[in-house]
Amino acid sequence: MRHLLHFGIFVLALAAVTQADAQDRRRGHRHTTVVIASERGPRVVRPPRAIYDSRRTVHRQPRPTYDVRRAYFDQRQDLEQIIRIAERWEQATANRDRHAQWKVDRRLDAWLAREIRESIREPQNHHYTRRVRLLGDELAMLKRRKSRHHGRGHHGYYGKKARILDELVQLSQRQVHRAEDSMRYPFRLSFAYR
Repeated sequence: MRHLLHFGIFVLALAAVTQADAQDRRRGHRHTTVVIASERGPRVVRPPRAIYDSRRTVHRQPRPTYDVRRAYFDQRQDLEQIIRIAERWEQATANRDRHAQWKVDRRLDAWLAREIRESIREPQNHHYTRRVRLLGDELAMLKRRKSRHHGRGHHGYYGKKARILDELVQLSQRQVHRAEDSMRYPFRLSFAYR
């Protein structure tokens, strides 16, 4: 008899616990959310959905992860590319190879367009995006001035372009350092009442 009483209490406790979820919603859609507070503010991550097949077995989708390593490796790759572009441009300029300069300019234009497109997606990169756009505009203005003078009398074109390339390398290095920091310290504690 005592075992039946304990079993009944257990079933009642289990029923009471399963009806209320973490957000204290007793009816309606049961949708649990987890709030992860990183250094850039809280972010809502949804739990993985269960997928049902015809035999009524449940398969779980992989959990979403906060992938700071991928961001770090992407930034490292961008840094290596801009360093290669700057070195090849200096080499082509030293050898006075117009065709090699043209190729490097195409690569630089593609790199700038890709960096602007990628950095727009991340709102915390506002300063980086703005600075890369300004440097891209400055490069475009230098090219227009050079083409207007047909390659002659361009008053410090190579010095200005070298300065812009150096600044792009420094900006990319700062992005790598930021990614390293977020990889070392991805989460910071934040307490708030809800």
